[in-house]
Amino acid sequence: MRGGDYGWLSPLLWAAAIFFFTTVIFSAVTQLLWEWRVVDISDPSCTTPCALIPDNFFNFYTWHFLESIPLFKVNETLQLKEPLVYRGAAAGWLVVAFKVAVILPLIQAIRSYWKLRSDLPSLRIDAWPRIVHEGEKVTIRWTPSEPPVGYVFDVYIEEPGIGQREAEAASTNEDLSREQAATNLLVGAGWKLWLEGETNTSAEYAAPRAGSYRFQARWRKTAENRAQASSTPRTVRIIVKQVHSNERRVNSSQ
Repeated sequence: MRGGDYGWLSPLLWAAAIFFFTTVIFSAVTQLLWEWRVVDISDPSCTTPCALIPDNFFNFYTWHFLESIPLFKVNETLQLKEPLVYRGAAAGWLVVAFKVAVILPLIQAIRSYWKLRSDLPSLRIDAWPRIVHEGEKVTIRWTPSEPPVGYVFDVYIEEPGIGQREAEAASTNEDLSREQAATNLLVGAGWKLWLEGETNTSAEYAAPRAGSYRFQARWRKTAENRAQASSTPRTVRIIVKQVHSNERRVNSSQ
């Protein structure tokens, strides 16, 4: 089972890891060069020369990274003062090398992020209306746009009391038992498959009885089976109210 709708986080997490480890490495190297007096770096808040710790160098590179972000002016907006100042070309070349080592991979990560977002189906499940009476139709929408070519959606439903009824049916039907076991493993006990292999963006559902219903959807490649679908914990719930006998009489008379 793959990361599904959260797979787009991977480039962002990768970018964060690149920034953190690169900053740690440059901070350690710079501190070592500072101790050997190869680079001239000091704390502007100190009136006399004072000792510098690893956090000072980490903040130093973080400040220069934020300073490199165009248009936003992060340091100016947040009123972040430069933690350390440097003199001489040696420290300047370290700052330039740091920016190259961090910014180029970040650009690639952002490009990968947008590529993933455009190549994979978008999953946003919703229902309208959320509160209805028995027999009334609800529109279940699981994506704002049609999936890319080669992808489909599977939509699951959890009905009131479905767990017990499905367990009784599965005990006398081996094929249903196998199918329900696969569904339980994928989305959890109490759920059943409502729509399979859908390329549409929504469908209508008429609740047969009162209670609480939940829906969830997952995407997969057309050639894949349901067990290889995306994983997502997001669901939508609808409430179905019971139609009283006097309401039924009124409706039937109309």
